[in-house]
Amino acid sequence: MNAATTTKVPVAGLCQPRFAGVRRAFERIVSEETPAGREIGACVSVVLDGVTVVDLWGGFRDRARTLPWEPDTITCMMSVAKASASVCAHVLIDRGLLDPEATVASYWPEFAQAGKERMTVRELLSHRGGVLYADAAPPGSLWQAGVVEQALELQAPEWVPGTAAAYHSFTYGPLVEGIVRRVSGRSIGQFFRAEIAGPLGLDYQIGLDDAE
Repeated sequence: MNAATTTKVPVAGLCQPRFAGVRRAFERIVSEETPAGREIGACVSVVLDGVTVVDLWGGFRDRARTLPWEPDTITCMMSVAKASASVCAHVLIDRGLLDPEATVASYWPEFAQAGKERMTVRELLSHRGGVLYADAAPPGSLWQAGVVEQALELQAPEWVPGTAAAYHSFTYGPLVEGIVRRVSGRSIGQFFRAEIAGPLGLDYQIGLDDAE
């Protein structure tokens, strides 16, 4: 075993003594002793009864392992964004601008294809729409919103919308974005920042701006 595989990566931050096990586990995750590629860098925060009891970061923010992970390093929170996107839609519902019982196609006409004509907003938001894939999206197009959106318009649901449920792991965000943008005139990132994150003082965003 060479020196590169035995070097421990420093971990910084806050951890209450009773959660020392969390720190030990986190150190193992970002340590170079773990299998290659396990984690380059990471962070974890735990809030218990309104009190931050763990707030740790460690490792690196680049594949070359030259830039240390910092307390303000931007990181993808993965499916946390599903809840955030859903909140955007529910704000529009609360304001009377979006009807959960209306069809998705009434806001997004191009969506009325391949058996999705009668899918409701409620069914889409509750993972009951059946649009689990975007088969027409070519490889490498994941971050090309327009390409993915057109593929979702063409996609046939896996079941009759509303008759079953399954986690829409990849498609939920683009689907909700398609509705929010058409109803509000803003991207879901712009809407979330202006209507939710900004007023609440949240250090959280959907998507990056050009500077980031």
